Amino acid sequence: GGYIGGRTTVCPYRNPDFCVLCNQCHCALIFFIAAPAISLTTPPINVKLSLFIKFTNRLFYVINPDSHQKFTPAHLKKHNEALILREIYAHKTISRVKLAQLTHLSRPSVTELTQSLKEKGLIKDVGPEQVLDKVGKKPTLLALNPDVYQIIGVVLTDTQAVGSLLNLRMKVLEQQSIPISGSKSDDLIQLIIDLIQNVAVKATSPLLGIAIGTPGIVDSQTGVVHLTANFGWNELPLAHLLSEQFNHLPVYIGNDSNFAAVGEYRFGLAKGIKDLVVVEVADGIGVGILADGHMVQGSAHAA
Repeated sequence: GGYIGGRTTVCPYRNPDFCVLCNQCHCALIFFIAAPAISLTTPPINVKLSLFIKFTNRLFYVINPDSHQKFTPAHLKKHNEALILREIYAHKTISRVKLAQLTHLSRPSVTELTQSLKEKGLIKDVGPEQVLDKVGKKPTLLALNPDVYQIIGVVLTDTQAVGSLLNLRMKVLEQQSIPISGSKSDDLIQLIIDLIQNVAVKATSPLLGIAIGTPGIVDSQTGVVHLTANFGWNELPLAHLLSEQFNHLPVYIGNDSNFAAVGEYRFGLAKGIKDLVVVEVADGIGVGILADGHMVQGSAHAA
């Protein structure tokens, strides 16, 4: 389940890894980060899962800004739009016929919903499907419009902060890094703000959100960093502070090792292995744990 607009909800997909309605459900702590601090040219594989989750969550609010109101038939349409959008995001191209099969929606409904998403600029036609053994009119393929929104991600290490501007397909459009060795507390926060500002001015589309990946004990649901010894942060509401600085843009905070674990499970060497431990060794040691495909956080977010 999740929490939307002051009321508890139930995830309709029974799979919080890909929930587009519950912004605070079990695996919503896998927030998107830009981890090009590890690779300065291409985000590592774990970024794609976490961005996928938060993009579909955030895009639900883009197409459904009144989600805090009483659920109505209009909201059901918005929910179905989000369902369609999730499937389009998961495929490079896809036909309306295939969307109907995957979502179990009627073909007329899929046609109406995809037209609405096209009018919002979220998807686009990319031409007819190339099928040699079919006669007659070929179905038109749809694809995500990756440039309708952009995202800023920041990953923190002990020595540097790397900020990246990405489109919705994780393509790095701009990247900057700054040294942070020895910076702590308020000074480090200001460096992060300055980095985000420098990256934001390069944006050519509206920003969907900001993500921060950091070592330490992090409550991703509240955006509070409970403890990072190297940065001098203790019970820091980092998401709130950054959101206030950037016109209340959504800000998501997560632990870097947790991101890595889920990324390996979904896309990496451990793809499909539901019980998994990932150990990251740098100046410190971080561990991400999956049990039955779900992130193990522990009661104090320090598992």
